Amino acid sequence: MSSPLTRLQETIRRSDQERTPRFVPLDGAGDDVLDALGSETSRRIYRRLLDAPGSPSAVAEAVDTSVQNASHHVTNLEAAGLIEP
Repeated sequence: MSSPLTRLQETIRRSDQERTPRFVPLDGAGDDVLDALGSETSRRIYRRLLDAPGSPSAVAEAVDTSVQNASHHVTNLEAAGLIEP
């Protein structure tokens, strides 16, 4: 059975279509990843951004939250290195 982080990383789409999992060590950086994905809202935003990048208002609408809340979660996802602007 694969770990949740492995399954999550296997969903990342790469330009070369490679599906090699990216492993995150469970040290300070791993803690940031787990913290950033700790809420259901942040996971919904992360999945939405993996499917299609979008403006803050489009992402907020897609996951049924406020723009301010979406911005908070996007900032955390970016700080953890899970997404890029």
